[in-house]
Amino acid sequence: MGSTSVVRYRRIRDDKHYMYLDIGLEFESANNRPFVGRRQYKAMIMSAIRSLFGDFGTAVGLDLIHYRDSDYRAIIRTNAK
Repeated sequence: MGSTSVVRYRRIRDDKHYMYLDIGLEFESANNRPFVGRRQYKAMIMSAIRSLFGDFGTAVGLDLIHYRDSDYRAIIRTNAK
């Protein structure tokens, strides 16, 4: 992936056990957007978490609940604690 991307997110719901996040991936070049499949998207999220929080961050469970490859948006669920 040669183009630069930006990840934006917002928390949409949290309860005692889980936190749900709405995540979007934006590319600078709207004309040259690569295809990003479900597995690759989750790997990109895990890589970003690893770079921010190290191995501790990757130990946290992460579920990809919903993914739209047309606009690179996803709903993910993670433990609240």
